Amino acid sequence: MSPVKASGTPRMDEPDFHQQMRELYAQQHQSEPLTDANQYHVQAKLPASLYRDFHALLKEKGWSITTGIQYAVHKLSQNS
Repeated sequence: MSPVKASGTPRMDEPDFHQQMRELYAQQHQSEPLTDANQYHVQAKLPASLYRDFHALLKEKGWSITTGIQYAVHKLSQNS
């Protein structure tokens, strides 16, 4: 590693930077390797009445669609 910058953060030379990025990348991906780039993508076509109920829940709670789906999956997993 190179000397410390005036801000107090260490300066990294290019090989050190790339080594750190490889280590951080490995830490992020050690739990489950991705076999398909879209394997965590969820999509569904809902009947109009179910979508209206879902949309009303999102508005009531102030949630995004993603948060609503995560909540639904969580609730379903608790019941099984």
